Amino acid sequence: ASWYQRAYGLAVRARNRKEGIYALLGYGALLKDFGRHEEARRIYDRAARAAKRTRRLREAAEAQHDLLCIAAEVGDYREAERRARLALGMYPKRHGRVPFLLADFAFVLIGHHHFSAAFLLLDELSAAIDLPRDQVLMLGSLARAAGGTQNRARYEAAREAVERLTATYEEFAAAALVNLAEGARSLGEWDQAEKYAAAAREVAHRRRDRLLEHDAAELLERIAARQPAPTEAEPANPERLQALLLRFKTKLHNWKAPHQTRSGASHDAAAGTQPQCPEP
Repeated sequence: ASWYQRAYGLAVRARNRKEGIYALLGYGALLKDFGRHEEARRIYDRAARAAKRTRRLREAAEAQHDLLCIAAEVGDYREAERRARLALGMYPKRHGRVPFLLADFAFVLIGHHHFSAAFLLLDELSAAIDLPRDQVLMLGSLARAAGGTQNRARYEAAREAVERLTATYEEFAAAALVNLAEGARSLGEWDQAEKYAAAAREVAHRRRDRLLEHDAAELLERIAARQPAPTEAEPANPERLQALLLRFKTKLHNWKAPHQTRSGASHDAAAGTQPQCPEP
């Protein structure tokens, strides 16, 4: 935290507004990772205002994207949708984080059991994200959405891909395996659900990811009790959601990344290059 604060102070003194914004974005990411959501929200809002005031829409979009992720973590759907709209309107069409904005909003939709809408977004993304590390996350979410919509064929295809990728790319394996377990639970495949939840707990323990280890353990308890998975929930405003999904689809189709070897956040050094929201 002190290094981010020092960087911001130096940027202000040097009148380097761009680096000042990056310092705020990095500090906000640090606070978010510690679960200090209110403090992170204030820092991100500050970065968004500074970026918009200086007409740096790329950085303003990144701040709104990060605010979307905070709303996702605390379960505020309306706020997540509002931040998604703002980020969508500000991101340049070639920005590398555009696909991950779609993936992160799909995470929001899955968290609120809007599986059909999430599946549509993730299905569009399946051809856009080609970095194997990031495919682990996307395909895990796709498997969960497919299970929620009772699309067994797409679940199986995503499951096989995740199994193959997690053998090599373990960084996001625990989250993807939790999603496989949830997808299997939605389809009533209890033995498969138990297998993946147990594997997720083992990977999370090995990687010292306490949160995912706890989530996998809780999921194993629900599976043992044969607690049914959540079913499809009707959006509060289906027309508004459909219009937003169409905007997402258009944005992705217009997206022409010069390379896809990283997530493309321009403050990678401050906030990391992985997708910003946690997996459901």
